[in-house]
Amino acid sequence: MYMYIYFLLEKECGMTRGKSETSLYYKHEQGKYIMLMTEVDDLIFTGDKQQIEQFEKTLKLRWNIKQCERLSSFLGINIHYNPVEGWLSFDVTEKIRKIFEERPIFSYFSRYHRLWCKQ
Repeated sequence: MYMYIYFLLEKECGMTRGKSETSLYYKHEQGKYIMLMTEVDDLIFTGDKQQIEQFEKTLKLRWNIKQCERLSSFLGINIHYNPVEGWLSFDVTEKIRKIFEERPIFSYFSRYHRLWCKQ
């Protein structure tokens, strides 16, 4: 899969791979940009509307992708944003809740720690 991503991003889309963060790709031309992050089987990208539309078109043609979706979660972190108002926030509450549900030992230590700290 890596070679397909590499070929698509660098050869077909003309992107440059980051030197210190190798999962980051970017392209900047004529004052317009697109930045892309790869993570296992996810592609996360942002940038100029025209660059994004061109990239989505390439994805749809190359891999028969029907629709690209707005990002709402990544690595268990909920992401909320409003591009019109210009804000972005992250929420890990759900991720933490799942950790305590899946690993009851954490819940035990958490209760013990609270009792111990109150004394």
